[in-house]
Amino acid sequence: MEKYDRSTDPNEHITVYTTQISLYTWNDVILCRVFPTTLKGAALSWFTRLPPLSINCFDTLVQKFGACHKPTTSFNINCFGKYKVEKGRIIEAIHGALWKGGAKYS
Repeated sequence: MEKYDRSTDPNEHITVYTTQISLYTWNDVILCRVFPTTLKGAALSWFTRLPPLSINCFDTLVQKFGACHKPTTSFNINCFGKYKVEKGRIIEAIHGALWKGGAKYS
């Protein structure tokens, strides 16, 4: 499993993590204790700055993680510049750009 560094989809990271760890346990304490070993860079720094006793279960950790690490997708469209679009809204943004005139993605 690749360590999460905020450059990929955080929801996918949680899904991969829970899928892999569920092979061994669903113990809440273990889920919370092992989770930071799957982080690196800015994501690990975020975790280490959580206030003491702010996580009481894995669901709380997932909620805080999701709130801080919102999934985004970047793409370029001709002269419109670079856009960051929340997951689920990218199709709408691409459709709108195409409707206004040709698009080039990178």
